[in-house]
Amino acid sequence: MYVKDLEEDFIRFVHESMPEADTSGIDIDGHKSIIHLGIFGKYHFFVGGDFSPYIRMGAGWGKLKGSADQPGYVVYPTYIDSIKNTIDASYDGDFYIDFGGGLLHMISDRLGISGEVLFTHLATEGTRGTVKTKTQIDGYYQEEEEKKTLDYNSSCVSLFVSLSFFF
Repeated sequence: MYVKDLEEDFIRFVHESMPEADTSGIDIDGHKSIIHLGIFGKYHFFVGGDFSPYIRMGAGWGKLKGSADQPGYVVYPTYIDSIKNTIDASYDGDFYIDFGGGLLHMISDRLGISGEVLFTHLATEGTRGTVKTKTQIDGYYQEEEEKKTLDYNSSCVSLFVSLSFFF
C-alpha cells in the first residue's frame, strides 16, 4: 500500500534547508498494513451448474501500521550526505468496512475453488498514533518518537483465490 507523500515530504524538507541540494539519490521504500477483526457475510446466487457468483460484506475494527526505509544520499554543493532513515508508525484502531464479490466453482460435492475481489475502507482520518524515526547520516545517529494525527482515510483492494471445504 502507498505511504502518503513520504518521499515528497522528505525531499521538500531537504530543499527548504538548502535549495541547491541534489536529492536524486533518495529512494524510499514504504508500505502500510491494515490489521482488522470483524464479521462478514456472503450471499451466493445459485444460478445452476458448478458456478456460483456471490457478494460479500463485512465490518469491524481495524488498525493501521506503516514503515519506510529511506536509503540514499543527498549531494550538497560542498559535500555528500549518506542517509539511512527508518520510520515505523502505529496508529490507534478504528472502524472499517469491506465489500466485494467473487465466483465459486464447485470441483466436487465437498470442495470448491473461488476467486474474490474485496475493497476495504478504514476510517483513519483523525486517528492518533506514534511515529518512531531512526536516522543515520554519515555516522551521526538520532532516534525520535512523536505523536501524530492522520489527515486521510486508508483504503485497499485485495484479490483472493481460495479453496473451500464443505462439511
